[in-house]
Amino acid sequence: MTLLASAVMGAIQVILSGHKGWREAYVEVTELILKAFGINSSEASAIAAERANHTPLHS
Repeated sequence: MTLLASAVMGAIQVILSGHKGWREAYVEVTELILKAFGINSSEASAIAAERANHTPLHS
């Protein structure tokens, strides 16, 4: 639970400070969490990128 909360809070911080856009931060957090659950790196990257393209906030 701490990993999830910290990852999300970190993503919010980099977005609000202007260092990254929400989509880039979303992909990085999604990849991190999937890897923590045991998904291999390439599959986690593919899943995160695919989900980022289907989020309702994309422009």
